[in-house]
Amino acid sequence: MGIDKRIARASSRDWRWSAVVLLLTSMAFAADPNQVRDDEMAAVTYRDAVTFSIPSSWRFEDQRGVQGVFYEDLPDSGTLRVSVFQWEGKDEADRNRMLENALLPGDVDTLARGVYLRKEVKDAVESGEALRLHRWIVALALPENVCRIVVFTHTVTAAQEHEEGIVAELALVEHAVRNAQFSYSPRLPLIDEP
Repeated sequence: MGIDKRIARASSRDWRWSAVVLLLTSMAFAADPNQVRDDEMAAVTYRDAVTFSIPSSWRFEDQRGVQGVFYEDLPDSGTLRVSVFQWEGKDEADRNRMLENALLPGDVDTLARGVYLRKEVKDAVESGEALRLHRWIVALALPENVCRIVVFTHTVTAAQEHEEGIVAELALVEHAVRNAQFSYSPRLPLIDEP
């Protein structure tokens, strides 16, 4: 089924069922359950929009109105940035166009009814150092014709991308994003500015 049909099916009457499905989702967030124990993980709720688990040793910096930054305070670890944006459409069709614009082109996975995910990897350079940005874009079709986008970006150096520790870190973030719980409330107290 095409993304446009999946989005159209996620009308405002479907959001309650999606919330139930997400609340029943397992919270086992380890990249490898044998490597990271549940007591080493911490549930984080960001902007009242998403709850996900990261290692409890990771630090958090809230760049209010811009993004949340999560990282292990070690020289060779990546940095996870999370941002929440939302817009209100004139009607359901307008909301669905906004969702399509956020997700297409690209391969889109359906995480739950009304919750869609596209993953991409981009190259960047900062201070002469080559970086790889692993980005998960989660789009939600919400009641009241609201379109919410939650962006997870995990940045690593290009030279480290295939190292065992970074591969495990990326797998952990992937698992955290795919198993996150997303709020279906169309109103949040604070969102980030695009």
